[in-house]
Amino acid sequence: MKNLLFVLFLSAWVGVSQAQSLNFEVRAGVDGVNMSSNNNGLYQAKNLSWQTQLVHNLTGYHAGAFADIKWGWFTLQPGISYTVKGGKNEIYYVNISSANPYSYHGTEELMVDYLELPLNFLVNIPIHGEGKIFFGGGPYVDFGLAATDNNTLDQTNLTYSTETHNNLSPQFGTDLKNPSYGFNTLGGITFNYGFQLSVGYGVALTNLSTNNSTDAKLRSFSISLGYCF
Repeated sequence: MKNLLFVLFLSAWVGVSQAQSLNFEVRAGVDGVNMSSNNNGLYQAKNLSWQTQLVHNLTGYHAGAFADIKWGWFTLQPGISYTVKGGKNEIYYVNISSANPYSYHGTEELMVDYLELPLNFLVNIPIHGEGKIFFGGGPYVDFGLAATDNNTLDQTNLTYSTETHNNLSPQFGTDLKNPSYGFNTLGGITFNYGFQLSVGYGVALTNLSTNNSTDAKLRSFSISLGYCF
């Protein structure tokens, strides 16, 4: 995967000299982000198969700059952006079958700051007198900058109740794999006067956790405003 991405990014920059036109754009927006996991996030194990697990969206954001290397209706678009991804997972469990019934409720909220290098391949369809519609996608590589993890665990039975809170700072290489690889899809419209509106969806292909028993992957849905020049 690393070698493939290196070849793709190298091809993008070499392709600049062969392009019919070269433009640039800036883009920023908000993301709905979540994390799929076979456990409750990174630190709380899903030990019981009959637990109820919920995945919640959190709000992230992104901002970056891109080059548009154009050949006819096709565009190769390398870029660099700052993006915040993460997710919130929640688990409920109630056991009423034993002599001492108990329940617990756990949550984990993870947010990760990344420097992202995407490489998108786009198809452009002109709109007469208005601009163009574009759609496509491509791979990306994320380099982790910082991370926070806030988790809670509430346990209750007939005789006591406990509540535990942890505010953690996961370390790249120890807790989180770095870099991370994934794939983006996007589409939108660019108007003749330069303004752009787009939506996208990204999914990580890399397991975020360094723990082999946990499979955690980040996903994001984005809405962006941009300007091309």
